[in-house]
Amino acid sequence: MSKEIVVNVGESQTRIAIVEDGKLVELYIENAENKRTIGNLCLGRIRKVMPSIQAAFVDIGQEQDAFLHFSDLSDNLPYLLDFLDLDKPKVEAIDVPPGEKDWDKRPSDILNRGQEILVQITKEPISNKGSRISTDLSLAGRFLVLVPLQNYVAVSRKITNDKERRRLKALAGSLVPDNFGVIVRTVAEDRDAKSLDKDLKLLMERWRRVENRLQENPDPPALVHEDVDMASSIIRDQFSEEYDRIFVDHENLFHSIRSYVKAVAPSMVDRIDLHEGDQPVFEAASIQQGADRAFKDRVELPSGGYLFIERTEAMHVVDVNSGRSGKGKSQAENSLNVNLEAARVIARQIRLRDLGGIIVVDFIDLHDEKDKKKVYDELKKGFKDDRAVTKVLPMSDFGLVEITRQRLRPSITTTFSSANGAPSPDDEDDGSDKLRR
Repeated sequence: MSKEIVVNVGESQTRIAIVEDGKLVELYIENAENKRTIGNLCLGRIRKVMPSIQAAFVDIGQEQDAFLHFSDLSDNLPYLLDFLDLDKPKVEAIDVPPGEKDWDKRPSDILNRGQEILVQITKEPISNKGSRISTDLSLAGRFLVLVPLQNYVAVSRKITNDKERRRLKALAGSLVPDNFGVIVRTVAEDRDAKSLDKDLKLLMERWRRVENRLQENPDPPALVHEDVDMASSIIRDQFSEEYDRIFVDHENLFHSIRSYVKAVAPSMVDRIDLHEGDQPVFEAASIQQGADRAFKDRVELPSGGYLFIERTEAMHVVDVNSGRSGKGKSQAENSLNVNLEAARVIARQIRLRDLGGIIVVDFIDLHDEKDKKKVYDELKKGFKDDRAVTKVLPMSDFGLVEITRQRLRPSITTTFSSANGAPSPDDEDDGSDKLRR
């Protein structure tokens, strides 16, 4: 499979596309009003503690208070609070024991209204809901994830070779300082000590800047650490040996990406190409039409059928219609063919639009249980490369399939009205992701 990342930098927004075998499969758009906030560290102030819903609401400087569920409290929370109480917060000043931490208090006894707390944004604000946050803090690098106030080494489950897992765990364990944990990322497989050590040093420098910011005693709510922008995060987290190239149309960003890749993966630096010429880069990569289709309610199927994708307050609904398809075929054969075709397109469109939460698909009625299983299997297969956690339930007697998909941010069709980054009419006045600094 050929894979590439295409980056278009406009006057007011940046668009990033993931392309597989010439087809657009993921699209990200970022502008000043919709900047990525996942990964940011914020010094917040607790507004409410609500044991009845097992959560607290925290002011982190956004329009809506952020949501901190008790399940998102890290096991090292008491040490984090001790760290924040220091006149000069330094991780080395806290004695963090190895192994799992066990509290002797309930969360509602530790958290108090008005209390300062350091949190990380894990989900963007969606509709009238604030960001979701956690006290399980981490800083992501190319090969490693640094976890302050912990003492463990973990290796990505996607690295399956036992010998390599042991090597990486021993290597990372020899590099990481006391009172810090580290997670070895998938792309670290087969990397040497020099690569991991360089990445760790960059992460430690970043954490020292967090400590320096806290030592300035900022008044909460305050942004303590801003993670990288959308384009940089995608290249950091996704660009690997399986990608053929990064195609970018902005010279400064081109040189910035080259410098980063040269530092972390020098053998791949020649895969970064600068697009020059009058033709827009999305058209040069033959993906502009695919980007435009992501903003249409109606999606045509090659057979003549079509999908209708609708957003409601509670969920997304996809309706499959046979349209003009099926000449010369029996009704059962035509229904199966359209549903199989629709299943493949639906998986691509859900991933492309970044739809999350509950999605209900209304397929054309099928009576044969074997045919229902074929459609279900085809739909599940379409999500095998999806990075979001997705669960697909079997087809009901009424031809309905329920899908739940991890939602980290609003879908692009919720935030924007076109592939060029124009704001959605529903969200033009929504400033919920702006941090007061």
